[in-house]
Amino acid sequence: LKELSSIVTERLSSRLIEPEVTAILREEKPKLVYILGEVKNENAYPLDRSPTPLQAIINAGGFSTIANKKRVLLLRDFQDGQLKVMTLDLSRPGDSPGRNLQNIALRPNDIIFVNRSAIGKLNHWLDQYVAKPLSGVTTISSTILQLIILDQVTE
Repeated sequence: LKELSSIVTERLSSRLIEPEVTAILREEKPKLVYILGEVKNENAYPLDRSPTPLQAIINAGGFSTIANKKRVLLLRDFQDGQLKVMTLDLSRPGDSPGRNLQNIALRPNDIIFVNRSAIGKLNHWLDQYVAKPLSGVTTISSTILQLIILDQVTE
């Protein structure tokens, strides 16, 4: 705010004699972290309630049943525009926190993405490529069976 006040004062000094400018912040943009992927409630959460990745995931309702706790991604955007991706192992909280980066301090606009486990990926594939296509076949075959039965009853 001091920098803003000095810039405005400098620009006004060409038009006014000794201008005095005070910048006041009325409302600060909330500092948020974003929790996505295999958690119960994907959303943006206040940083002050989510200082570490595990606490942020707990605020999001915890891991889903098909979460891969060993490959949680932390995406961080640095001021130079570079995106850094860190892989966290949150499978055993409290076990070697330095090595697994479990207790790394979150920063505003960090994104935590919880991957799907291998069994979760298999389940999704089976649902998408086996169960859903066969559900149409089952419906068609049961309709044909009903027509055959109806045809035999009416004869």
